[in-house]
Amino acid sequence: MGLAMGLAWGMAGTAQAADVNGIPVAASAVQATAAGTNHDKIRRASMIIGTKVQSPAGEELGRISDIVLDPAHGSVAYVVLQGARIGGTAGKLYAVPWPAFSVAGEDGDIYQLNMDRAVLGNAPSFDDKHWPDFTDRQWNDSTWKYYGVKPPWLP
Repeated sequence: MGLAMGLAWGMAGTAQAADVNGIPVAASAVQATAAGTNHDKIRRASMIIGTKVQSPAGEELGRISDIVLDPAHGSVAYVVLQGARIGGTAGKLYAVPWPAFSVAGEDGDIYQLNMDRAVLGNAPSFDDKHWPDFTDRQWNDSTWKYYGVKPPWLP
């Protein structure tokens, strides 16, 4: 499957392919890597799922539980964050736009989200049985706005 292409960290790039270390990836991923973004390593989804997410202050916000791909653009659209367990209850799920994350930790083994637990707690959320409609433009617009990142479909 072309999962490596979708996980190549291209934001809303073209469908053109390039070659990085013998692996075909979206051209936008090559451009992002060359530009030195904070997502500059190509990683398998299995290496990202389960990774800890923290605030800039080091407060644990949760763990990455899933990745939502945008096949039309060959990119990662959302990273599903399962919020930290509070008071013994399972955390909420949050579809966080990929560009809202930065890589932290010496080995890139922690992802950082520029907000604290209280702000995340007010973000649009869902549970495992009621996922959002990722094709709903209004939901997408408000979600990207909440996380303070510009959607790739806006000029």
